[in-house]
Amino acid sequence: MSNVVAKTGRENDFCSSCDLGSDCKKVYEQLANRTGPSVALRAIVAFLLPITVFIVALGVSERLFRRILTDPALPTVFGAVIAGCLTFICISITRAIYSRQDGMRRLSMKGAKDS
Repeated sequence: MSNVVAKTGRENDFCSSCDLGSDCKKVYEQLANRTGPSVALRAIVAFLLPITVFIVALGVSERLFRRILTDPALPTVFGAVIAGCLTFICISITRAIYSRQDGMRRLSMKGAKDS
């Protein structure tokens, strides 16, 4: 879509061939006025929490395994496996929490629409 606008240099040429016509403006206005929860916290949790869990778990488990294991390569390998497992558990728990919240939000929105 943007390639066509960039090639012609005029947005009106592209919009004149659009089936939506004047409804296009209404659609974008509705999207701009849409209210809902902020996704900033979810983005932080989705990206930073698993990375933080992995790094902390890798550091702690590697330090513990260095005391137990004599081979210098094994603590890193076991630490990475443990950190990966803990990160997977963290992601699974986060997904479950947000899925439940989304389900409850959908139910409350459905109930509000039915009223």
